[in-house]
Amino acid sequence: MESEYVEKVWINPRHPKRIYTAKWIIEIPPGEPYVIVRPRSDRGATPHNLLVYATIDALRDDIDGYRADSVHYPGLKELNISLLVGKHRIDLITSHNGELRYWEIKTPREIGEDRTWEQIRDYAEHLREVNLVTTEDAVENAREIIKTLGLTDKVKLWVVKPHLGGPNEKSELIYIPIDKE
Repeated sequence: MESEYVEKVWINPRHPKRIYTAKWIIEIPPGEPYVIVRPRSDRGATPHNLLVYATIDALRDDIDGYRADSVHYPGLKELNISLLVGKHRIDLITSHNGELRYWEIKTPREIGEDRTWEQIRDYAEHLREVNLVTTEDAVENAREIIKTLGLTDKVKLWVVKPHLGGPNEKSELIYIPIDKE
């Protein structure tokens, strides 16, 4: 096996830890139970896309097909429908027995952004139900914002736990109830 040298190590507030070698980028997301290792040429393996992929992985046995932006899941049928809902593109649409479900996936950083909640409000106006998926670190923040905006009847909150790469492993998707106050 050829040895590699570490080309660059730096800390940036937007990307807390990335290690660059000649062939790989290793990202260590803050507070997450995983690291992201990707070839340097792969621009699509962002933390957000990892969560989209993990969400499809968790749903794979319960869906007939899906449509996702920038993510391909081998072995599942891709739907030929638009991701545009209102003024925004939703991250994932799944189909089960002809029923469509709409999923917006957000990293902990994205949960705190105004743009996220503008999207969620827009989706809530156009859809019967929106499924919001995030990580455990962002659940309390998301829950409070959903309650504050009065979207408890329209938005279902989920946590995704990626278990990617291991044989016979499947990511987990856990429903988080939101109390109406």
